[in-house]
Amino acid sequence: MALGASLDGANLRFSATVVDEWIRCGARHAVISPGSRSTPMALAISARPEITTHVRLDERSAAFFALGMAKFNKEPVIILATSGTAVAELIPAAAEAYYSLVPLIICTADRPPELHGIGAPQTLRQIGPFDHFVKEVFDPGAPRNEASWSWRSLASLVYSRSLGLRPGPVQVNLAFAEPLIDGELEPIAPRADGGAWFSAKVHLGVAEDDEIHRLFDPKKKGIFVVGAESGADLSLYQLAEALGWPVLADPRSGLITNHPNCVRYPDSFLRSGEIASKLIPDTIIRLGESWSSKVLSNFMASSAQNNDALIVSLSNRETFVDETRTNRTGYLLDVLGTIKRAVDILLGEGISKRRHAIGDQWLKLWADVDGISSSIVDEILGWDSGGAGASEGPMSEPGLSRSLMECLSSDDIVLVASSMPIRDLEWFTPKKDGLPRVLSNRGVNGIDGLVSTFLGIASVNRHPDSLSVGLLGDLALLHDFGSLIWHTKSHPKGLLVISDNDGGAIFSFLAQKSDLEASRFESLFGTPHEADIDSLLRGIGISTYHIEDVADLVGVIELARRSNGLSIAIFKSDRESNLSFHQGLQDAVIAALAQH
Repeated sequence: MALGASLDGANLRFSATVVDEWIRCGARHAVISPGSRSTPMALAISARPEITTHVRLDERSAAFFALGMAKFNKEPVIILATSGTAVAELIPAAAEAYYSLVPLIICTADRPPELHGIGAPQTLRQIGPFDHFVKEVFDPGAPRNEASWSWRSLASLVYSRSLGLRPGPVQVNLAFAEPLIDGELEPIAPRADGGAWFSAKVHLGVAEDDEIHRLFDPKKKGIFVVGAESGADLSLYQLAEALGWPVLADPRSGLITNHPNCVRYPDSFLRSGEIASKLIPDTIIRLGESWSSKVLSNFMASSAQNNDALIVSLSNRETFVDETRTNRTGYLLDVLGTIKRAVDILLGEGISKRRHAIGDQWLKLWADVDGISSSIVDEILGWDSGGAGASEGPMSEPGLSRSLMECLSSDDIVLVASSMPIRDLEWFTPKKDGLPRVLSNRGVNGIDGLVSTFLGIASVNRHPDSLSVGLLGDLALLHDFGSLIWHTKSHPKGLLVISDNDGGAIFSFLAQKSDLEASRFESLFGTPHEADIDSLLRGIGISTYHIEDVADLVGVIELARRSNGLSIAIFKSDRESNLSFHQGLQDAVIAALAQH
């Protein structure tokens, strides 16, 4: 279709070819922020029904929206922004994507080279701002028909570079000369078979049998510490059972289950120096990302530094988590295949039947302290571990996280904010089967863009029985409040649960709270927002619900399941009571452990 006068038609032909190739590679979603210089690519993307196009006014919000979609689907999402400061708005989400290994294709429209350095409007140096936050920068220059032979190769290379052993964002800087609408949206011919021009294949191997024997020695006292993106599945428990090793799994791992080897409350019982000293392992096998718990990190570091424990990281991604610099070895391999091979070896050798006595004693030690901790947590948070459900009574912030995980199903998905929400979820999620999938922005752990990330997740979660839920603090909501203003009548189905304690609760748990005079602490760290969140949301046409107990939460979840749009529920708390509650709960666990 002819769209305008043409000098040579290169702008639209290039854009149509690149988009067509991305579709052949697997692209399904694109997020566009309005702008003039990006017109050729915007027309090419929106013309293709194979790509669902999302338009978001603010580039910062748009980038986090794309991040949420890419995080949920584990596939690249295209972001398109115009030139100028719009490009800089994409950097926060690019940084999060880079450090959390989320694939994005960031397209930044640009003026052609002849308009740089002469004071042309809306022009800045767009090669460089992303240098530390993208895997690669592609700068093909203004489209020229004589270079059309390279366009499909370029597009497929861009797509493949966003994936691989270390997924992440890539930048494509697209210089378009005027006229921007210069011909027809007709791509050049693809490969004869219709497939992608280029694709990269990665095949990781399984650890050698002698390494498996060294890593998984049933005569050793070992533990598995499992976080997000571990590459493992529930077959890990077969290995743990054969060895007699506990599995410490956080909610983002997807591996919490009601299995005897699953340990759920290490952040509580490892606060006891006496208990921690009895639980020093010989071997620590780390799978996936770090927990937020400093207590667990310090325990692992102490085990390695003071007791010479062997800490090993197994990963199927080209990155090894070692925040305490105590890992002895990192293995880049097929994690799941290695686990299954280890199970075959150990069972073939009859280990499960004749396991060294130390394994049974070792597991019992962990299970006993975890069971005591669980009983205290259940009692204080008002949940019956025997299955009777929640008791009546007022809600707390830890109780909110615990209750949310109790009330959702395995089909549901939770985006949890950094700061206190992820800690409460990590500390107090119950040991049970059928928990929801949990996601978070833990690459650089910021609170910005979380509402947009949630909306992106909710927009692509089309499972009929799945509810998308965001567990955020008040500051996270206010930081990204502008994302709710766009298309208020067409927000995707989902539930935002907001803990409103009028400020930054996480700082109350840090040294600043005790080291500074109260008013100075409040102004610099407590940061009371003084906002009426209810009124703000009503002002943009969003109704709110209030949570005071578990029954309220259950009711809100059921309303959200029946709704076709966005629901927001608010739990009112205060930071001082929250701090006291946490301290009292941890003290109660330590006291109970001391009596056994």
